[in-house]
Amino acid sequence: MSNAKSAFQIIIENFPKVAFDANWTNGTGYYDHAVRGKNAPKLEEGQAVKSTDNLGRKMAIVGTSLGNVIVFERFADPDSEVIVFNMPQYLKKLLHITQGATEMLSRSNL
Repeated sequence: MSNAKSAFQIIIENFPKVAFDANWTNGTGYYDHAVRGKNAPKLEEGQAVKSTDNLGRKMAIVGTSLGNVIVFERFADPDSEVIVFNMPQYLKKLLHITQGATEMLSRSNL
């Protein structure tokens, strides 16, 4: 198991669990609708929770003043070590993150 996946699992271990809502998904395996909008979990700034989707993928959801950040296992395969995220567009711009950078970060050994 990669350092990134191990760290992810350790970090979310003690987060409170919330029920998964299928309305969070965008149809491609990402959780665009959990970031902002009517279906997004309503979290306080800094509040962190975890959930598991209907495929068994674990996720962490952290509230910010701009919307939620969702960090999650990209694939249901337990041998997959790819960790990715969705976040508000403004945070991506602030941090200079492009989709390509997101994919590269998800595959690095942190």
